[in-house]
Amino acid sequence: MDYVVKRLSGNDTGLTGGHQAGIYLPRQFFEKVLPEINTTKSYNPRVSIECLLPVNGADVTTLSAIFYNSKFFPERKLKKKYNEFRLTGWGGRKSPVQNDENTGCVFVFAVGRDGGNYSSIALVAESEGDEKLVEEWLGECVEPGRIILSGDGSAGADVPFDFPNGWVTTFPNG
Repeated sequence: MDYVVKRLSGNDTGLTGGHQAGIYLPRQFFEKVLPEINTTKSYNPRVSIECLLPVNGADVTTLSAIFYNSKFFPERKLKKKYNEFRLTGWGGRKSPVQNDENTGCVFVFAVGRDGGNYSSIALVAESEGDEKLVEEWLGECVEPGRIILSGDGSAGADVPFDFPNGWVTTFPNG
């Protein structure tokens, strides 16, 4: 499994009022984890990912990982040209990931592949205790504007979170 950790921006949660959809994640994460959507051969390629979002129990949602690549399709004559990767389908404001009150909270997203299927787990550290647990696991603070990827040298020892049986119960080492 690979993971990414960042603080949710106002653009991620919808606080800024922008109409971008979903959580922005860097190209390097998608190149490593979902290389099939890192292409300009098709318009806005996407893949579905089952995601466990442990909040008030355990909600499972189907996310879309999308490469918004309109920059490479001038024939569409679009006003805005995009070249960015996002995770959408969080469920709007009812999801802690897109609750604007969680702007600035630490967000952890881990994804793995079993054959042709993806599964993932997402955590929003909504309390100081959750945030401290994540930062202790990483061995460093998650500074605003910084994105931490698995394999980038972070400590990332396994940390058990309270997930239901049958789902990942620890995050992998970095």
